[in-house]
Amino acid sequence: MTGGRLAGVAPTAVAVLPAVVARPVAVALVDTPAGTYVVVIGDPAEAYGGAGADEHLAVDLDRCPDERRRSCADALHGGGPEPAVLTLRRHPGCLVVVRRCTARTAEAVVRDGTRLAVTATGPAPPGPRELRLLASLLHGWLAEGLPVKALRSVRFLGARYGPGQGVAGGGARFRIRSFRRRASLGLRVA
Repeated sequence: MTGGRLAGVAPTAVAVLPAVVARPVAVALVDTPAGTYVVVIGDPAEAYGGAGADEHLAVDLDRCPDERRRSCADALHGGGPEPAVLTLRRHPGCLVVVRRCTARTAEAVVRDGTRLAVTATGPAPPGPRELRLLASLLHGWLAEGLPVKALRSVRFLGARYGPGQGVAGGGARFRIRSFRRRASLGLRVA
């Protein structure tokens, strides 16, 4: 990758840690039937001591027209008419796709076919940054070997989105529901 940052392309590191991280980009509370997890999302340049860090490339489908960047993405997010499962089929290297459906709803599809319905429950509809954080959180969750089907809700706390961008007003909150039927990715077993 080149040294410069392109619009819509964000390297992201996610760590599910029991310890405190000095300067996170976002902190999320994740509710599951087994309990509540604290998830820390940060810039991969920050040191996490190597414990539980997941570095990946999150690409905004709306802001990054470069198909080469999209094809290298680990997590894709954005709006548009194409269902998340079709986006995932076209990008075989991607682990998770989060697609906005309406101002307050989104769908997420994971490489194993797990489908999630995501509903914003906060005071304001989520923007592109919140979708990026959600896609990164899901990727990090999977990288930790945790089941996305267990997710019930996610609440981002005091997120900042890069140098000079300040703190997001009010934390984004999402209710997550897993579908019983998996998505077909069109893959056949030989």
